[in-house]
Amino acid sequence: MIKQNTNQVKLVALGNLDNEYLNEMHGGDVLLEIIGGKDKAETLKRGILKKNETSRVEVISNDETIYVSGIDGDVAPHEIECAVRASVRGNNTGSTKVVSTRPKQYGSQNATIVASKDLAKELIKKGRIKIGWTLCHIRPRVNLVRCYRCLLYGHYKSECQGEDKKDVCFKCRKSDHRAKDCSGASYCLTCKVDGHRADQTKCPYYRKLLRDKAREMTNGNRKKAVSADTQMHQHRNTH
Repeated sequence: MIKQNTNQVKLVALGNLDNEYLNEMHGGDVLLEIIGGKDKAETLKRGILKKNETSRVEVISNDETIYVSGIDGDVAPHEIECAVRASVRGNNTGSTKVVSTRPKQYGSQNATIVASKDLAKELIKKGRIKIGWTLCHIRPRVNLVRCYRCLLYGHYKSECQGEDKKDVCFKCRKSDHRAKDCSGASYCLTCKVDGHRADQTKCPYYRKLLRDKAREMTNGNRKKAVSADTQMHQHRNTH
């Protein structure tokens, strides 16, 4: 797969991409780090899929997605972005973009925000920020580990001891098409029942993984924040 893709796709020609960070990972997966952001990564992805439609290509960005809830409904997206950047220490100027807003009851709204990794970490540490006159809650988007061999969540391909289902449709479990082209009924590969997919919150196992991961991320960030504050106080007391 590595030779096939690198031979068929001229990486440097695809928007001045550089393939000097091409590494083979455990289980045969390939990690290609490029300079130029998500747009150039998407260009590379399209080039690979055009030459080899059976390839599995995933774009991983350094940006992180966070959710902000309880925002006053009259606050515009650009005002949310300004408030988010102004809320962190040193008025962090990392990139911030509101990708969607959703109206909620009692005139409030929730926002999905893509922010630079450092800025997102600062915001998650804080847990709450003031936007307009309202104190709003922040939580991270949870990204779960998924195996591309058995298609289930909770482990990597290199650790998989399950059945090989890489050619199976993730939605209906048939093997003559992909999930993006599927018009069949949903089937959960984890629960082995009809009615939902393994990546939907209707699945109790998937829901538990999300809840546990969110708790782990939140507690981890809070512990880091407490540790940093403690070290700062100790430093001040010794000088």
